[in-house]
Amino acid sequence: MSFVIGRGRYARMVYPVAAAAAGALASIQPLSREKFVDGGSTAAAPTGSIAAAFKTISACMTAFAPTSLVDAGQFKVALVTQCDPPYGETVHPPAYAITEIRGLSVGQPLGGAIVWNNVAGAFTPQEAALVVTNISPTLGIQVTDDAGAPPSELIVVSQTIGVGNVNGIDTHTTTRLGIVAVIGTGVTSGINCGTSGTSAILEILNAPVNGDISTPSLLAEQAAINSGSITVRTQAQFVGCTFLGAPALSSVLAGAVARFDGPSWASFLGSGGTIGANIVVLITGGYNQGIVPGGALANNADSTVSLDGGVGGNVTPAGNEYAVTGLTAAHSCQIQNSGAERAGDTIAIRKPDDAAFAYTIKNNAGGTIGILPAGSMGWLVARFDGTDWVQFQFGAGVTLA
Repeated sequence: MSFVIGRGRYARMVYPVAAAAAGALASIQPLSREKFVDGGSTAAAPTGSIAAAFKTISACMTAFAPTSLVDAGQFKVALVTQCDPPYGETVHPPAYAITEIRGLSVGQPLGGAIVWNNVAGAFTPQEAALVVTNISPTLGIQVTDDAGAPPSELIVVSQTIGVGNVNGIDTHTTTRLGIVAVIGTGVTSGINCGTSGTSAILEILNAPVNGDISTPSLLAEQAAINSGSITVRTQAQFVGCTFLGAPALSSVLAGAVARFDGPSWASFLGSGGTIGANIVVLITGGYNQGIVPGGALANNADSTVSLDGGVGGNVTPAGNEYAVTGLTAAHSCQIQNSGAERAGDTIAIRKPDDAAFAYTIKNNAGGTIGILPAGSMGWLVARFDGTDWVQFQFGAGVTLA
């Protein structure tokens, strides 16, 4: 006869095991890859079964130490029940292994740190991972590794958005950690992935983050970011984000790209955010979604521009809005394809004075898009159609090709 224990996704079918001796009680066999942790457990010989749960998370991590190469590649889960007072320990997940520490209640506090020293593993599987779900360590999460570690990842999750907090994430010394993903859970005291070419890229999804951020590459979607500084190496992308704290966005390499959607860019500027000199800003949809002023166009020579300043653009800084004033003769501006533009992106060229000369706007192929009038003000917005730039919007007096 079988019995069901647990509820919902944690429901399991179990079978009594015959007593080894007369008068002994039947037992519940532990699951092979999922173990229970209960701070109130009184089991004399804990096995991780629901009837003989481990008393501490650390004891469960010890039991998860890989015993073979095949075992190292198996996904093991510690199912952690509520504990009052909270678990007060520093937890060390096993090296070169795939482990999840999952709180059975959202936002479960852990009075200590999770420290994954992913070094000197006994076996080397194809990948390693640490997943922290519904756990709020008061001393944060730290990860280190060594050159022998397999490609690894850290995933920190709350099953209810914004419930629970991790007091800082620090992985800046790692070289084999490919990604840090923060999903739903709040982070205080910042996220430091480092900014070297071997540091972990960072993804923040539906999560509030307080504190400084550093990573080679950042993707933030539906995130609430309260940071004094955001430092990247090559790129950052913000979609549906809100900003507080006047963040200074900077890069360790020249030519890094930061792409915002319109609402994220508006929030960034509204918070007092600033952009470092090394970073090119691109707005999804271009000028019509958010203005990024480019450098002044030459009034005594032809100019070339692009959204990111690439492909020989001779006007810096790059932007999606350029203006020419005080023309001394008729000149032109060519909008070049640099590879950064996407279909639907827009760029504006303005002549905000009544200089006596016309100004011709050309596309990447050299064809005329429009001519801003001599003797009066004019403007034109060009749109990238997936191949080249075409006229999209224009002011009075503009002559179209």
